[in-house]
Amino acid sequence: VAQEKRQDVLRNVASIEQFSEHPLSKAVVSYALTQNLELGEPDSFEVVKGKGLISEMEESEYTIGNKALFRDHGLDLDPHLLSSKIGSLILIAKDKKHVGTLIVGDEIKESSRETIEHFKEMGIQTWMITGDNEAIADLVARELGIEHHISNALPLMKAQKVEELQGQGRVVAMVGDGINDAPALVKADLSIAMGTGTDTAINASDVTVVKGDLVKVLDFIKLSRGAMTIIKQNLFLSLIYNSLLIPIAAGVLILFDGPMMPPILASMAMALSSISVVSNSLRIRNLI
Repeated sequence: VAQEKRQDVLRNVASIEQFSEHPLSKAVVSYALTQNLELGEPDSFEVVKGKGLISEMEESEYTIGNKALFRDHGLDLDPHLLSSKIGSLILIAKDKKHVGTLIVGDEIKESSRETIEHFKEMGIQTWMITGDNEAIADLVARELGIEHHISNALPLMKAQKVEELQGQGRVVAMVGDGINDAPALVKADLSIAMGTGTDTAINASDVTVVKGDLVKVLDFIKLSRGAMTIIKQNLFLSLIYNSLLIPIAAGVLILFDGPMMPPILASMAMALSSISVVSNSLRIRNLI
């Protein structure tokens, strides 16, 4: 932070960020609390979708967000307050002056790369569409083995990409956890929200994965595909079973000088039909 007390700026920024549901905001607030800072309340609070926040705090105007937000408000960047470190940059301006930059880095889960590989094996093409800058997007894409990625994406850009892929005849599943993902989640054929994400993303989704782990999305897809396979098998079993045994139970064999099925055997045959379908359905427990 230039010409400002670091702790004061961090306290004010965290006091503002605590009213945002964005994951980066939560990271800032969490860090401030580890510094034993006592948070206050801003006098005003405005969310600029996909770009950041504007707020009044202690008689000063704070502009907190990305480079697009600074550009829109005609704010100049201080090159001494920028960094070459890999991470999401949170630019801070106080009274139209760039006074600080926070760098938030994401830790890639060990299971994520393996999950992406499983997606490829299942014939699922993975796209990463992120609001982070190109350097972060390239790094994460390489780490995870993702061949297609888009960086610096605003909320509507994410939704437009979903529509573009759908226009190519593809079925699109969108996984998101933030407010900025909501438009794309609404557009997708299947929308999946992380339970650790924002309420907005959860409300916009068809499915919510309780844990914020990509491997749970893989488990969900396996369960969904397995469930559909089992449903089709059960329909086939029921159709064949009933097509064969209902006429016999009705006495069709008598027309060919055959025996009449006793009622007790007909009841047992009906129970056996239910047992076979239920037993086949229980196989879903072994899918993951």
